[in-house]
Amino acid sequence: MHVLENDRICMAFDNAGRLTELRAVQGQAHAPIDAAALTTPWALDLRDAQGELTRVMPSSDPRIEVRTRDGAQELEAVWSADAAGGTLTVTGTVRLEPGSPLAAWTLGADNPTDTSLWTVLYPRVSGLTAFANADEPDELAVPHGMGEWVPDPVKTCNHHRRQISSASRREYGKFDVESPRSIAYTYPGMWTMQYLAYGHRQVGGVYFAAHDPAALYKRFGMYADGADGDHAALMLKQYPEDRLARGGTFRSLYPVMVGLYEGDWWNASFLYRAWALQQPWAARGPTRERQDIPAWAKELDVWWWNWKFPQSSHPRLFVPALRYFKEQTGAEMAVHWYSCNGEHFGGSWRVPEIYPDNADIRDQLVQGVRELHAMNVRCIPYVNGRAWNPGLRAAKEQSFLQCIVRDEHGDPADPKPKDRQTLCPTQAPNHDRMRRIVLEMVDGCEMDGAYLDVITSAYAVPCFDPNHDHPPGGHDHWCRGYRDMVRKVREAIRERSPDTFLTSESVIECFLDLFDLDLARELANLRGHTGLTDAMPIHMFHSVYHDYHMTYGTVSTFKQRDLAHFWYAEALCLVGGQQLMLAGFFAGDWDNDRFRPHTEYMLMLGRAHVAARTWLNLGEWRPPARVRCEAVDIPIEDRPDKRSQPAVVSGAFALDGTACVVLVNHTNSEQSATVTVDPARCGLAGGAWDLRRIHPDETMLGEGLTQAADVDVTFAPTSAQVWTLGPAGA
Repeated sequence: MHVLENDRICMAFDNAGRLTELRAVQGQAHAPIDAAALTTPWALDLRDAQGELTRVMPSSDPRIEVRTRDGAQELEAVWSADAAGGTLTVTGTVRLEPGSPLAAWTLGADNPTDTSLWTVLYPRVSGLTAFANADEPDELAVPHGMGEWVPDPVKTCNHHRRQISSASRREYGKFDVESPRSIAYTYPGMWTMQYLAYGHRQVGGVYFAAHDPAALYKRFGMYADGADGDHAALMLKQYPEDRLARGGTFRSLYPVMVGLYEGDWWNASFLYRAWALQQPWAARGPTRERQDIPAWAKELDVWWWNWKFPQSSHPRLFVPALRYFKEQTGAEMAVHWYSCNGEHFGGSWRVPEIYPDNADIRDQLVQGVRELHAMNVRCIPYVNGRAWNPGLRAAKEQSFLQCIVRDEHGDPADPKPKDRQTLCPTQAPNHDRMRRIVLEMVDGCEMDGAYLDVITSAYAVPCFDPNHDHPPGGHDHWCRGYRDMVRKVREAIRERSPDTFLTSESVIECFLDLFDLDLARELANLRGHTGLTDAMPIHMFHSVYHDYHMTYGTVSTFKQRDLAHFWYAEALCLVGGQQLMLAGFFAGDWDNDRFRPHTEYMLMLGRAHVAARTWLNLGEWRPPARVRCEAVDIPIEDRPDKRSQPAVVSGAFALDGTACVVLVNHTNSEQSATVTVDPARCGLAGGAWDLRRIHPDETMLGEGLTQAADVDVTFAPTSAQVWTLGPAGA
């Protein structure tokens, strides 16, 4: 047995170099590892000249040395691995710094054979089981979109069948989904950050993350492990810079951090945040301090969106609805405008060539923009930043075929429909076209910027085109290429006005400094995108980056007839700390009996957002207030299952020495609840604090609080309350 230990964690390895134990020196946190079920600590995939892959694993136990270097403990294991044409030497290093709950894992491989090193599977934390003697299910927090909570992940990996819709699979999952016996995706892509948290809220659990500031292409997740159906492994797949090079060496380009967190999943987020805020994408600082984000964007409350309603894009159909909502709530609003060029979205897939050729449509569009501006409402058009139709004029004019992402055989790599092809983001013609399109909409149609769809919402595609500006296999092409493109567009529109802005769909951390805010729909998506029917959205991305990036959006529309589903989903958006969105709300709908419940509920949430705006847009995400209340079943539309959730949901945010707690009763019944407000949990240190309700009325709830306090409160049906904590007597 070989041990690394500091005052935080203890790690033990067997003679095969496999992790057999990971536990906290003080506390309950540990990894539930079954030493009898351990499998290989690493694996390599080698590719021969014909493209055939061979998996290589250790041939024998390694030579292991434990040492102290520069004050840190290190374990070095050196293996031999037999392969056709030679023996590989593989060296794994685990480094544990003093006082750290995390250890850094790196790997080197020397390949003397005539094959190329295609994939490096390291580290592999194998033999994982469910946590023992637990009353509640284990949980895996995954960074899919804004975040998803997956119960019983070991069982899920071994026994589930993915329930991904055909539409989601075509748009997001076909390329990116591996075996159903996994919960794994690629980064940058469907994984929006580089960490996972596997644990139990009563115990804590395993932190598993790539601390990679270059945002290189990778895949990681939890995989079924062994053949017994009861075990899983956390694993990261790394990729060499040149995936076609014969022989040679590989050295990890970043450390993989494995360690422990205490309690709920968000404590893993705080570990990741400590690293993430030191990375290039956070270098501009928190949103409240940034001068490069328009001041008006920091004041927004509600967006209007005609997603799924592209035929309703004429200004006369929605401008009155925005005017009504603003008058009723006082909300600051913006418009996310699909089909603003008068064409049916997705019909001929003429985007990104969206500038209206028809002068009448163009004049109608400009008149609508001016009406919105007169109401102090900003607007942006839909532009597809990733996929082009091969039949487009621009495609023929700008060497489109030379820009397509290609696989190792030279064929188009992305399995999208024939009317769409993904372009390699490193290609200059793509950059130039995006710049010109957006300037056309800003200069010719008086738009306030643009929404560049899909850049931050879909899987990365490795590109092997030898004529492109990246190594075979992509390596850094996805992050670097899109960063270059967005930077050029951003600089071009800011030359017109500092008040122009850019957004994209969903969120990926490595672009945060270039998009002013993002359409993040996932908080309202109770169905989930990972294909796991029991998964639920969580505020995982916000727990790391809320005060560094603003978000808006929903997947709900006024078409939804199941109000319980609609009410709960939209409540999650408010308490999660993002700007709200109206989808499918048009002129006169406020007087339509079918839509009146949707309208009244969104008016209620809109007023609450106005009251809490500063904290919800700019504050640091904090763990939600503890609420003891009735649990209710939430029907999931289009599915037979229901999920039990609290009748009252909460969110908390800290800003400039104050905190805000937002609470929503999303049911149509009066609800009684006991809310525990803890200044320390809200990020407030020491001192005494006054607790006030500031919406829907103003009243003192507690004076001079120095520790956690329980507040008994009654909520009216479908209602929200906003509470604040500030210095006592202020």
